[in-house]
Amino acid sequence: MGESWKAGGATSTDSASIALPGRKLATSKNPRMLSQSEIDLLRQDLNAALKAVGQDEIDNVEGLLLEHGFRANDFEILQKSEPSTASPGALAGTVQVLRKSSGTARVYDAGSGSSWIGQLERDLKSGLFGPASRRKAPANRQSSAKELIQEAIRKRALLEFHYHGRLRVVAPYCYGVSTRGIEVLRAIQVRGLSASGGVGFGFGKLWTVSEIINLRVLDETFVPEDPNYNPNDSAMKQIYCCV
Repeated sequence: MGESWKAGGATSTDSASIALPGRKLATSKNPRMLSQSEIDLLRQDLNAALKAVGQDEIDNVEGLLLEHGFRANDFEILQKSEPSTASPGALAGTVQVLRKSSGTARVYDAGSGSSWIGQLERDLKSGLFGPASRRKAPANRQSSAKELIQEAIRKRALLEFHYHGRLRVVAPYCYGVSTRGIEVLRAIQVRGLSASGGVGFGFGKLWTVSEIINLRVLDETFVPEDPNYNPNDSAMKQIYCCV
């Protein structure tokens, strides 16, 4: 197979199964002419099925780069897919990660079961791609996050941050220490990306503060009217601040 590279965007995960919106069209028992929209769906299926790297992995790489102080737009991900010899019907391939400002590149094995994102993180830490674009968060980042979270709760302001490689916007309700002894934020996600595809929106989720990056308080406010909210949160042994 020729050296056919496909460009991907530039965010330790396993590949998620690829949703194929046109799959049901291919199993129709009544042959007919497909509409243009149905043809477009089948094309989406084909494009998704021919990629060794899913969009969820690309999103996670972006979060990883930000976490380690790199600019995501300074990196480009190119992938090459080919049928897997070990698992018929599956795709394997390689991913080339390129840092545009320095020209440094490395190729990783990709596909089902690969750990290329973990290998990339080790290379970022070792300096293979050069120094970060900015300083990493200081050791006292937690105290800074604490101040921002408390400010948002006092102002009833929305918070924006990256969490597990995805951009989130949440309404913060309660901040404290969990029964397991870690700092957590009880907040409702109102927009942004979600691993569940938005299924968890509207529920007061517990967010681990140490895993929150690029935290900022928005000018947009909210009304704390969640009927299920309990200020005496049983998941917290100590509460710093709440609405």
